[in-house]
Amino acid sequence: MQKKYYALAALAAVTTAFFYFVNDDKPSANGMQNSTGSNQLTAENSPSTKPKPTHEKVSAPANQSALIDTSHFAQCQQVLYDMRVEQEQWRQEKVGSFTKFLQQGYSLDEVTLAIDEFRNSNFAARFRVAQLRKNAAITEVNAMLEDELKQRLADKPITGLSIQRRVPLQVLDNFDELSLAQQQEIADSGKVTVDDVAFMMGRSKYSDEQILMLTKSLPDPGATVGYEHLDEAVSLLDFAAKSGRLSSFNYLIDQGLAPTQDRYLGSTMEWALSGLMDCCERRQRRVDIIKKLNSLGAAARFRKQSPTRVYGNFPRRFYRFDQADIASLRDEFGLNLLAIKQRQPLSMTQHGRLVKRLAKQRDDFIETQTAMTDVTDTRAACRATVKRISDQWRPRRSHEVVQEIREQYPDSDSSALAVLADMDPALVDEYRRYFVWSGGMRQTDALGKVYQYLADGDIERVISELEAASLNTREKRFVISNLLKRDLNYYRALSQSSLMDDGLQHHQLAFITLDADKLKALVDAGYDVYGHDNRGKSLLYYAATKANTETVAWLIQQNAPYEGDGQGRDPLYQALKHASGGQIAEQSKLLIDQLMTSYQPTVTRFHKQRMAVVKLRYPEQYQQLIDLHPALTVDEATELPVVW
Repeated sequence: MQKKYYALAALAAVTTAFFYFVNDDKPSANGMQNSTGSNQLTAENSPSTKPKPTHEKVSAPANQSALIDTSHFAQCQQVLYDMRVEQEQWRQEKVGSFTKFLQQGYSLDEVTLAIDEFRNSNFAARFRVAQLRKNAAITEVNAMLEDELKQRLADKPITGLSIQRRVPLQVLDNFDELSLAQQQEIADSGKVTVDDVAFMMGRSKYSDEQILMLTKSLPDPGATVGYEHLDEAVSLLDFAAKSGRLSSFNYLIDQGLAPTQDRYLGSTMEWALSGLMDCCERRQRRVDIIKKLNSLGAAARFRKQSPTRVYGNFPRRFYRFDQADIASLRDEFGLNLLAIKQRQPLSMTQHGRLVKRLAKQRDDFIETQTAMTDVTDTRAACRATVKRISDQWRPRRSHEVVQEIREQYPDSDSSALAVLADMDPALVDEYRRYFVWSGGMRQTDALGKVYQYLADGDIERVISELEAASLNTREKRFVISNLLKRDLNYYRALSQSSLMDDGLQHHQLAFITLDADKLKALVDAGYDVYGHDNRGKSLLYYAATKANTETVAWLIQQNAPYEGDGQGRDPLYQALKHASGGQIAEQSKLLIDQLMTSYQPTVTRFHKQRMAVVKLRYPEQYQQLIDLHPALTVDEATELPVVW
């Protein structure tokens, strides 16, 4: 009966499916939702440049490996990068879909690990949960709807169109505003499914009592949650734990649902810990859920579980508690995070059969394309070198340090900044970004309303419309940046409008690639390249941040100032950070030489700390720099930076 309802509810809307195309991924009022996919590389595992679309035989020495010094950090960085490029090419050309390996008899665990290894954890989690949801009721209904849609559009040249059962049901949209009798009537209708309830659990506007009412109405609360746009969990118990829905959680436990322990996706305990990290909302209820899970023997994967730090992660989520959090949870709520059991992730020893097979094929492919003869050994040796050097400098995350100092000085920005300034200039700017500056530019609907005028080049009409929109300061800066990014020639008109009543700030140009001609045009239109913006930064600072040596050279010719407000990062710091990060060596060297030669800035201990990283990682580049500028020389006593 439940499946029949699914079909009837969605088929009633199928005739209007023509109007919902793939670019719109929001649920429509009639219950259909577009589905999009991506086969792109992600930032987590991809090189910054895309691999070549086709391969030609590489002209290289008979044994290219003989030319690689696997004890050389910079060479190894490049070699590992090149191997990732070749790996992605191999995956696209030779592997294709991983689904075929399930058909070949490999287990889901084996295929999951292979996707994790050769793509990343996001793809692996998405693939795994899709397999686990294959037999969910909503998956079957959506397949029926797709078939129906294809039949109806058989004679129409429309592609890229998809249809799905609406989640949640439209009658649930304003469930919280209905009378108790109306709510109970919907709950008793038999139409609500685990997918609807899982969706609504994450929406704070629905009360615990309302969610519990719907949970109790489910004919099978243990059914697989199959809606693809929810988190990678298939048990309603996980959604209850994640959302801190204590009453529904307890009801589900009483109904016999057991805590999940998927060997790759998040477990019920891990979802609960991830939710607890959100701090104050439903904190007591979240604690009670974790205590209950602990009593049931539920476990989590911890990377570290000590009195000073508890940390763990699963695909696209993590949970992290510092010493203060651990103590607070223990003293205020009686929750001992150290008592939670540890569980093990998927084992490569037990489930790495497919990974080993594909790794051999990949390395054979790379050897063919690059003329290397020992790719496997070269990769292992280079990884060891990169790890050995990286282990000598393990910088802390800036936001973690800033947060710690903020907690020590919650009522005094000046005290916090003084402490941070003694640690590293980058921390000063990080603190300001979060707690002092405006917080950046915000998206506004106003710009979208004037795109047609922009297309016509009618900047005066655009300005008139935006002035009438009564934008706040952040919105003004946002639209100005977007307009100038579209056409710098708009500056003159903008500078005469109320949109730019506090002038053009240098940081508003940070996302625009400036060259000498563009800067000259701005100056001719009245832009001041000599002043400091409202963050105390000079234009030279932003040019150095982007390692834009052409702009730096032009600013030097204009005698533009070096210093900002004397706090935070300066241009030389930014240039040295580029060098310590391995950015193009010649460009970094030129940038540093430009600044040192033209401005003779005072070399501080913070500059030398950045040079210490260059010396550790790129000794040849370090030697070249100190040959040019001995003032940058460091010694054994020079400390490495606190943060990256």
